[in-house]
Amino acid sequence: MVGYLEVQNKSMMKNILTIGLFSSLAIFGMAQEDDNNLVDNPSFEAADKVKKLNKLKKIEVANGWSSPTAMKADLYSTQAKEVATIPNNGQGREFPMGAEEGNYAGIVAYSYNNKEPRTYLQTELIGPLKKDVEYCVKYHVSLSDLSKYGVNNLGMYIAKDPIEIETKEDIIFQKEKELARVVIPQNNEVKMARYGFEPICGVYKASGKERFIIIGNFKNNKDTKFEKLKKKADIKGTQFPKAYYYV
Repeated sequence: MVGYLEVQNKSMMKNILTIGLFSSLAIFGMAQEDDNNLVDNPSFEAADKVKKLNKLKKIEVANGWSSPTAMKADLYSTQAKEVATIPNNGQGREFPMGAEEGNYAGIVAYSYNNKEPRTYLQTELIGPLKKDVEYCVKYHVSLSDLSKYGVNNLGMYIAKDPIEIETKEDIIFQKEKELARVVIPQNNEVKMARYGFEPICGVYKASGKERFIIIGNFKNNKDTKFEKLKKKADIKGTQFPKAYYYV
């Protein structure tokens, strides 16, 4: 399991939901039974054409998943070919968390001097979130081996409506109302792990009826911390001037 987004009503400790990620995102009840899952395709594995997957920008091959802008996120699979395969692909080498077979997604969270548009993951929950319930958000990411940078500000935007942008542009929030819906870890540290997946955690108090989630970086480059990395000796290829994460 790659991660989970845990939902807990602190005024009623027995009322617990969990939104979890396998190679993406899922929601479970307290006993973690599948019939309590609020995400329709939690592991990206429901993908009818995954065996024909041989290029990037194909996140919509995974049922229920999309990107909110014209620059699409990537889907990887052990059943795919060429640059979209697992574990070795066009961004480096990584297995699905806790497994040797499966699928995961990939997003651009930062590029040097904004030379490449960012990408995002979007999906609709099966049911809306409940007003005044505090949600503990948790999912996992792995920085790709060929990324030259690692960054902070990885977050999850939780909203009542989906975002639909027809151009290839970054989604940058500056209004307090928008930023309040982005779940970012309290320490908001730069995510640097390239030897497996590391968690991203935060807390969100629902205003009620939210049913869409979007994963990505929603802040300007000038407000995003970055750290430069050297390429690992055992990885072939040239580093890309960006921060690219498997989710």
